[in-house]
Amino acid sequence: DGVPKPVLVFGAGYDTAKDSKASVATADTEGRGVYIVDAVTGALVWGVTPADNALKNLQLTGMQHSVAAGVSVVDSNGDELTDRIYAADTGGNIWRVDLPGNTLPTSAQTTWRALKFAALNTSAADGHAGDRRFFYAPDVVRAHGGEFLIRAAQADTELLEGAHLPGSLIVVEFPDADALRKFWNGEAYRR
Repeated sequence: DGVPKPVLVFGAGYDTAKDSKASVATADTEGRGVYIVDAVTGALVWGVTPADNALKNLQLTGMQHSVAAGVSVVDSNGDELTDRIYAADTGGNIWRVDLPGNTLPTSAQTTWRALKFAALNTSAADGHAGDRRFFYAPDVVRAHGGEFLIRAAQADTELLEGAHLPGSLIVVEFPDADALRKFWNGEAYRR
């Protein structure tokens, strides 16, 4: 209805099947999604899950792993409304959800969108069999005309065998090449 109201935004939870070594890098059956609920009533406002498109759900068939971590919300245009969400899953992926405008989408789900922002899982060739799981929300900072995804950390785990998997990542996204060049040539980058 175009009227801002307080909401809660969160990942759908953890699938305990991930605790079995037999299910490493396999798709989950629970916890696959991001939800927005009314902070006062608890009613579902909108979600993105592998379920079919509906009035309150955007289908994202590629979201095959549970979103056990918190999510990061961003006001990318300074209007004091959340219009971007970043979520990390237990399959080593980072998702970005774009929520343009100040009205909810229709059941056609043509205004709000979600995409896989980064696929960071490993392969069996490196000895880890695709077992990169994120349990913390990505840290996001907006500065110098860009959006910086600073860190998507894995759980604190003890390495028992194999090579260390780096727990941090830095991704910088600019709205266009001109904004990137301005930052690249600017004082803040040269420091």
